[in-house]
Amino acid sequence: MTYLCRFEKALRYNGAQIELWKLFVNFAIQYHYIDNADEDKCKQILERAMDNVGHHMKAGEIWQHFIDFETAQNHMGFVNLLGYLAIKTPLLDTDSIVEK
Repeated sequence: MTYLCRFEKALRYNGAQIELWKLFVNFAIQYHYIDNADEDKCKQILERAMDNVGHHMKAGEIWQHFIDFETAQNHMGFVNLLGYLAIKTPLLDTDSIVEK
């Protein structure tokens, strides 16, 4: 069983687990984006993370990864929207998002 399948299985039962989503997003960025250049799969995982835990107060790291990913894709209009939405969300580490 691959690591990707293990994350999927764990998230099926623990979909609201913020720390698990952070690990999965970090893994997805490394595996899908950096190693295999599969932007679509990486974006799907980032969007799922946002749908499941994006409004959690500890989701700032996931927001930051999504903003960085879209910046690398040069989707600046979407980056601005993500930044605006992140600021409106009550996150613990909004300051790092505002700085960018």
